[in-house]
Amino acid sequence: ARGCKFRCDFCAIQTVFDSTHEHRPVERVIEEIKRVRRPGQMIFFIDDNITSDIEQAKQLMRALIPLKVRWVSQSAINVAFDEEALDLMRRSGCQGMLVGLESLDETSLREMRKGFNLMKGGPVQALANFRKYGLRIYGTFLFGYDHDTQASFDTAINFAIDQGLFIAAFNHVTPFPGTPLYKRMEADRRLLYD
Repeated sequence: ARGCKFRCDFCAIQTVFDSTHEHRPVERVIEEIKRVRRPGQMIFFIDDNITSDIEQAKQLMRALIPLKVRWVSQSAINVAFDEEALDLMRRSGCQGMLVGLESLDETSLREMRKGFNLMKGGPVQALANFRKYGLRIYGTFLFGYDHDTQASFDTAINFAIDQGLFIAAFNHVTPFPGTPLYKRMEADRRLLYD
């Protein structure tokens, strides 16, 4: 699939695809996997957010079960609160997900339009749910919003270690042209370059 239904402030994907999510038919995806797979191969579904349409994602996962493949992808955190999806992920061969945790600061998350990361116990509960199903998480963090401080770095690093993230990435905010973040920074005259 391409796109994502969320409208995160910094994300170029929501800008390019206007917060839409378009899918290839599941049958075509399965046919392609059967055609190109090699023994022991790990499949990386490079979707922007494979679970943006959770019902479509579940349909794909059900179709993957008989293939006995191993796969990874990228998802928003909300999938961690759908027990059926987590079970299907595990049964379909999912080894892990890249999940944009972005920040541990509630104010920053709301400014990013990622308040949904705080749902139902937030990242701590989400990660516990992923672990319950044996799914590894590649957590990404984003620094440079106005409420970040020097302490934000240590907080994120300690969280990643304490939560046992499989991989963690620590990124600086980039105001991609056309994003709400870019427009806001441009209006505030905070950009050094176009």
